[in-house]
Amino acid sequence: MRAFIAILLAMFLAAPTAAPASAESVTVSNVRELAGTWEGYPRDNSGTSTTPTVWTIREDGTYTSAWTINTQGKIQLVNGKLIYESGLTSGTLALEERGEKQLLLLTGKSKSDNQTITIEFVRK
Repeated sequence: MRAFIAILLAMFLAAPTAAPASAESVTVSNVRELAGTWEGYPRDNSGTSTTPTVWTIREDGTYTSAWTINTQGKIQLVNGKLIYESGLTSGTLALEERGEKQLLLLTGKSKSDNQTITIEFVRK
């Protein structure tokens, strides 16, 4: 019985473990690459929203945002950096891949109270 347990333990220790998917930064050469639907949960100083926000990005970089407050804005590529601006917030975006998922990471500031806002969007 001890030999059996030792063999099982050896097999368990030798088995490969699944590592979490690491994030890989993706270079965007044209805002057209972001076209599509993205969903994420806004986070600010008061915490994370339980209501998702959905961005629908067009090939020209304009987008609509559906959330508790609907808005629209524009994404531009300026000196290799993605920036966005809407009536409510403005900031930067970064595209990443984690495993099979594409993520659009937003870091911005509220125009009304200067709060930092972050959203991790997932491409739908």
